[in-house]
Amino acid sequence: MKDPEERFLVLVIGIFGVLFLALVVLVGIPFVTYYFTTRQPNPRPSEPIVSIKPTISKKCKVAGCSGQLCIDVNDDISTTCEFNESYSCYKNTFAVCEVQSDGECGWTQNKELKECIQNSNSNNTQNTPQ
Repeated sequence: MKDPEERFLVLVIGIFGVLFLALVVLVGIPFVTYYFTTRQPNPRPSEPIVSIKPTISKKCKVAGCSGQLCIDVNDDISTTCEFNESYSCYKNTFAVCEVQSDGECGWTQNKELKECIQNSNSNNTQNTPQ
């Protein structure tokens, strides 16, 4: 057998082990239960993080006597046939007739188109009889 001091030491360690285990069970189980029953799931954002543009199925066409209009393919329109020098700018691939960001048909302008229109307008005012 072991001497009395060793037995006392084993008894003390055993008692502390049992107390520790009881503490873990008594405190741990309620804590885990509380944590998982009161924990809220991650809230979903009210708006999507990534916005996806809707697919636009609209198609556009060039219209007007001088090809100066950009309209929906389902629309029919008739215009008077007038000459305006700026109309030729739309025929010179300076602009694209397509659906715009607002969902409507229109001309996508670039720098060349804007310059062409500006130049044709300044030519019209210079050539206008007084």
